[in-house]
Amino acid sequence: MPLTALATSLRDEAALRDALGRNAVTVAVPEAVRAAYIASLAETSSRSPIVVAVPTVAEAELLADDLGTWLTPDAVEWFPAWETLPFERVSPSTETMGRRMRVMWRLADPARCPRVVVAPIRA
Repeated sequence: MPLTALATSLRDEAALRDALGRNAVTVAVPEAVRAAYIASLAETSSRSPIVVAVPTVAEAELLADDLGTWLTPDAVEWFPAWETLPFERVSPSTETMGRRMRVMWRLADPARCPRVVVAPIRA
């Protein structure tokens, strides 16, 4: 069961209101409440999607999974980085290419656009 109702109850938090009132926001949130804060932003903001950049692929996967608990699983996508370097003669995995294409396809369609996209910095 998603914790959506709990996420929307945080809308009166002063820091959340300040973040919603700006065009571009950089917010530092402790890891323990990161998913709850981002879910609250997604539920109360009229902007979509919210793009969250994290340092590593592992953190992106974990945060996307955590956000799926706070929001519906369809509301969250993680955008993987390429495992290969530019000009390397190795192709990226089909799973990575497929996931990236899926996210871009969903972003192009307003009816399917996710509320949150989580991406590692290398993506």
